[in-house]
Amino acid sequence: MRRKVVLAIVFIFLSLPLFSAETFIVENYHVDVVVSDDSSSTFNEFLDLRFITPSHGIIRDIQYRFNPYPFINLTAEISNIKTNVETVLSYNGDYLSLRLGNPDEYVFGPVNYHIMYDYLLEDDGNREYDEWYVNLLSPAWDTDVNTFSFSVTFPHEVDPDRIFMTYGEYGSTSSLDFDISSDRRTVSGVIYGLGPYSGVTLRAEFDEGYFSSKVLKNDYGNLFNILYVLLAVLVLAFIYYSYFRLGRDKEIIAPVQFNPPEGLSSLDVGYIVDNTVTFDKDVLSMLFYFADKGYMKIEERGKDDFEFIKLRDIEKERPSYERKLFSLLFSTSDKVDMKDLAKGNFCQNVSERIIPEVERYYEKNHPLYEMRSVRRSSLIRAIGIGAVILFSVFASISNMGELTLFILFPSLIAFAVLAMIGHRYFANSSIKNSIIILQIIFIAALMIILFGVSAYLLSASSRNLILAIVLSLLHTAVVFSSSFFSFAVNKRSDYADEMLSLILGYKEFLETVEMDQLRRLIDEDPGFYYHNLSYAVALNLEEEYSKKFKALNFSSPSWYTGTDYLGSYLIWHAFSTRWRRGYERQRNIIAPPPVNGHRGGSGTHSGFSGFSGGGFSGGGGRSW
Repeated sequence: MRRKVVLAIVFIFLSLPLFSAETFIVENYHVDVVVSDDSSSTFNEFLDLRFITPSHGIIRDIQYRFNPYPFINLTAEISNIKTNVETVLSYNGDYLSLRLGNPDEYVFGPVNYHIMYDYLLEDDGNREYDEWYVNLLSPAWDTDVNTFSFSVTFPHEVDPDRIFMTYGEYGSTSSLDFDISSDRRTVSGVIYGLGPYSGVTLRAEFDEGYFSSKVLKNDYGNLFNILYVLLAVLVLAFIYYSYFRLGRDKEIIAPVQFNPPEGLSSLDVGYIVDNTVTFDKDVLSMLFYFADKGYMKIEERGKDDFEFIKLRDIEKERPSYERKLFSLLFSTSDKVDMKDLAKGNFCQNVSERIIPEVERYYEKNHPLYEMRSVRRSSLIRAIGIGAVILFSVFASISNMGELTLFILFPSLIAFAVLAMIGHRYFANSSIKNSIIILQIIFIAALMIILFGVSAYLLSASSRNLILAIVLSLLHTAVVFSSSFFSFAVNKRSDYADEMLSLILGYKEFLETVEMDQLRRLIDEDPGFYYHNLSYAVALNLEEEYSKKFKALNFSSPSWYTGTDYLGSYLIWHAFSTRWRRGYERQRNIIAPPPVNGHRGGSGTHSGFSGFSGGGFSGGGGRSW
């Protein structure tokens, strides 16, 4: 019988570790804290442990780095560390680890530890009230704590209604009773039977200035905010001054024109209108331009297939890019089809050789914008990028958060997207109203998103909603104005104004000409339709233009051979579709871009009682 009792006791003793992840149980844990007028605290921890498995000792982890609010990092200074046993210090992530014990010895049964240290958490930047929010017992202890007691002495009187004690697992808001001394400076209490991962947290809230000797952080925070406000105002003033001083274009008066501007090819017309050379409009239009001028013929060879036949060379008086484009078209033979052009890398050659030459020609001979305004526009974008970077840096410095990357990346992305839209919007003199409406909706949505992201990050870090809104509005305005609106500063040259007046008047004629007038024009000039076809393509009017002539009977030109006359919408659609489809693969591989021109209690101020594990300090302990 005696043997069975002994075996049962041994079994129970050996089984105890199975019910706990740790090799010890905390019999008594007392924490004594003295808080100074500078908000630093001196901790005295007394631990009575019972080791149920031989170990070298314990490792006491004290947290010194925190992320209490989104994008806010705070650091604590831990100093004057003293213990009653051999101790080795090391840093592990956000924790300072104290390894208590001798690596050459084991402890078993009752063991007492005494740990003392000073703890100073940096200022959190909150100017509404002071607080002391500390985990007296961290919920990171993976063992039972049979008895936990505490005593916290503050430098001045405290209001019991603004003292909050919570206990339990992390996140618990279960309140814990406490006692307060007669001088209303010391808060104390005791709790029994805490299980693993149970903590005890004290949060005390005071009027701002309670810690009169506290060293404040971010004394320059308001200064940085003021500096950015001034910077943003100056940048915006500079941008809009530049626009009114240099960038306002003259109003274009476009009387109706029956013919394109003299001396301009369809590629010229397309480039002047939108400051861009594109394959599916401008280069395509030149096929009909060359044919109509008698340089080549076009033959339909079957369904969606065409052959181009060279008839003669282009005159030397024509611009070099026209002559080079024509030479590239027939670089392999005087007769080429779509497959031949693809084999000869026509798309790549045009992208690398012709399109840049168009831009150089106009910059040198007929600039479309005044160079002073172009330089000012580029300067504005450079200043805008600098302002975006400074805003991100100032936000980080003044609001203690790691906001630089979180605000910088969305801002730069928005800047790049708006700059691309702005270039196309202000460079294109014939953009459709439906496209304008879509662009306005997209830009508005992008601005709202950028403002929302900035306001959220700033309010989360500074906890000042009004400040966050003001700074975010200015930041959004700077991004929009220095990217999208910067292209409005590009002022058209006198040459561009003159040509646009003629081109837009001609475009209006192609769009609004009546059938009776068309019949008279065709009677006077049977080739009228074909003389204007290339320009209609360059002005993105080819489908409307072809449909307008559908009811009129006229034959195909001498330079076109096919099953139907070229004025047929079906033939035109087949031709243009074949052209685009024939080069889709090359464009996907080569991706020739359009050539862009320059264009607890009651009475608390915060109403927050805290929760178990939500405070600072704390940490935990484990055996080794």
